Amino acid sequence: YNGNNYKVTELGSSALQVTGVKKLILSDNIKVLDDYSIQLAQELEEIQFPSTLEVINFYSCSYLSSLKEIDLSNTKVRFIGESAFTTGIGTIESIKFPQTLRRLESHFLYASFPGVPLKKMTLPAQLDTLSYLTFTSLANLEEITFEKPTPALLYMNNPLNPSEGPFDPFRDSPNLQKIYVPVDATKAYMDA
Repeated sequence: YNGNNYKVTELGSSALQVTGVKKLILSDNIKVLDDYSIQLAQELEEIQFPSTLEVINFYSCSYLSSLKEIDLSNTKVRFIGESAFTTGIGTIESIKFPQTLRRLESHFLYASFPGVPLKKMTLPAQLDTLSYLTFTSLANLEEITFEKPTPALLYMNNPLNPSEGPFDPFRDSPNLQKIYVPVDATKAYMDA
């Protein structure tokens, strides 16, 4: 601008109203996707995330009606916020997390109907914090692998009513058949 070059490191709220676009390439140097930074992305089939990306905030990518895969494996993402990837209908079949991921918020992947078609998920060894509602909207999840040798901290934004009894973080994943944990970590996960 005016002969000056600026390095964009953050996409602010409502930065991109993506309509009629099938592929979106986010430039290097972007570290943060703010709330609602990519919206109206119904036709978007692919997002190429920059290696510099560290934070994906609440509702960052919304209306993803055509996206089938999320590949964050080459990023530095450490936080994914509540409903970061949302769609009215479930289309996401695959997600790849980076090894740097530390925290996943409530229904980070959200589809109102019929739920996200994702069947398998691997959570990296650095992941140390999960919301009790992380796995809501993942009704089709059949298999999950935890690479961390100790269970992540589970937290609830709103306190539970003691009369409701213990809360099951997988209650909305009725198809979940297999949970893999590192060797010798089974007891720690069962206790948690």
